[in-house]
Amino acid sequence: MIAYYIYYIIDGNSVQELEKVNVINDLGVIFDSSLSFRYHISQKINKAYSMIGIIERKNIYFEH
Repeated sequence: MIAYYIYYIIDGNSVQELEKVNVINDLGVIFDSSLSFRYHISQKINKAYSMIGIIERKNIYFEH
């Protein structure tokens, strides 16, 4: 059985329920619900491969 808690913020006369998210970005670091960096690392690797592809396509006509 998985326990699920609902959290609220009370501000004066208003009560607001906090939204549950699976992934959050804080200061450029992406955390998942288990506080691991797997999603963050995956995103950085994908970005690096994308940049390598751009560099290779732009430099196709350069000679060594």
